[in-house]
Amino acid sequence: MVELEEALEKYRKLGLGVTAISYDSTAVLKAFADRMGGFHYPLLSDPDSKIIRDFGIFNRKVPRKHSWYGICYPGTFIVDASGVVQSNFFENHHMQRMTAESILVKKYGADGVKRMEAKTNHLTLSASVAQKVVRPGNRFSVIIDVDLKKAMHVYAPEVKNYRPISLTFEKQELLYFHKPDFPRPEKLLLAAIKETVPVYKDRVRVLQDVTVSHRYRDQSITMSGKFEYQACDDKTCYLPASVPVTMTVGVIPYDTKRVPRELRIENTRAAAVVYELGTYTTNAGKLNKLNAGFRDHTLRLFKKHGMESVGYWVPTDESKSKNTLIYVLKHTSRDAAKASWKAFRADPEWQKVWRDAEKDGPILVKPPESMFMKTAKYSPKYSDDEKSDDTVFELRIYRTNKGQLKNLDARFRDHGLRIFKRFGIQSVAYWHPVDEPDSQDTLIYILRHDSRDIAKASWQSFAADEEWKKVASESEKDGKFLRGRPESIYMKATDYSAIR
Repeated sequence: MVELEEALEKYRKLGLGVTAISYDSTAVLKAFADRMGGFHYPLLSDPDSKIIRDFGIFNRKVPRKHSWYGICYPGTFIVDASGVVQSNFFENHHMQRMTAESILVKKYGADGVKRMEAKTNHLTLSASVAQKVVRPGNRFSVIIDVDLKKAMHVYAPEVKNYRPISLTFEKQELLYFHKPDFPRPEKLLLAAIKETVPVYKDRVRVLQDVTVSHRYRDQSITMSGKFEYQACDDKTCYLPASVPVTMTVGVIPYDTKRVPRELRIENTRAAAVVYELGTYTTNAGKLNKLNAGFRDHTLRLFKKHGMESVGYWVPTDESKSKNTLIYVLKHTSRDAAKASWKAFRADPEWQKVWRDAEKDGPILVKPPESMFMKTAKYSPKYSDDEKSDDTVFELRIYRTNKGQLKNLDARFRDHGLRIFKRFGIQSVAYWHPVDEPDSQDTLIYILRHDSRDIAKASWQSFAADEEWKKVASESEKDGKFLRGRPESIYMKATDYSAIR
């Protein structure tokens, strides 16, 4: 982020906008920006790593229990005005990244900071580095510009039976010299021997990338190497020659000061929170007993074991209203959920309650079904101030065609929630499943209506709304979002539900 700030004006002169995305919370990003004196480009928070996953750069090598879980492989995408990725620059190690200045050199042919110049009878060689200083973990570019004298040529690396150009540097501990990048040569016909060979004329630029280990501690790097070639003109091939190349670049340490501990804890907790959507299906005549168990015992025991009850509902559908309970729980993390359920099931009080409840026969037809979810970024803060006996909730589940979930999310974020509100449809919460494959194509949300009749009228008005029809048409011009009709379940909150 600091390097982007340092190179910002160069990017803007090329007509490029700059944005940085991190899995850190907005509070953590603000604390870092304030300490660095501020940034003049947007810092975007992706605490659920949704954008990171969409771009395919989620670092799966980090264990789920680690505080860094959710980070991406560090790098840069260059995207055109249509949102199409034109180039990308990424490293495999989370502590390595290509410098912003080096990207300008590689992608746009920018000049670096000149470090030396040497002249021979055949050429002038200039050696530069992409920037004055680098940091441990950086991958930066060394630039070798070779200007050949008139009528001179040198041979490209792929030539056979001739001496090609080469660039080599002496090995150093904690430095990694990548394979040099040579430009595409042109073909030259050697008329006297009727042979065509790959050569360079006029000017040649060779790029040599160097990665600095994150363990590097010196204040500078001195690199020594040589550029070797054999030059020829129309009449003569000269003896092979070698030009010594030596240059120095400064090294400055990364800012290692951590954000305040309370923000780190808050960031970790916020990123870890998961919700659980579950369904209980009872045997005939057992739903009332299940509800009584939740009302009198289960909610209290859930709380005892660290599970927060968000809401409990019974479907209004004639058949399901007699045997189905739907719930949403909140857990501080996926691992915490596992531990909480284990402790809950082992609790002697719960075991006794359940044994007593099932004296007259099993309550459930099958084990409860559940799905872990993460809150969508656009999910609103729900207000439960107005309560009415006529209130109904609606659970909706959308499954999208491949690659369309992000577009569906954008439509809800930019238009859907606002239009819902205009027609009296209140958004409660929006989630995405945590586990694949559902995490790639599923949106789950709950709405609140003043009554079932009002819900029907609201949906009719929504479907007929000119703004919505225009939004739906324009957003799906490149393909339908959904692979089937949305699943919709109308529900009534139980008398013990926190959300009523």
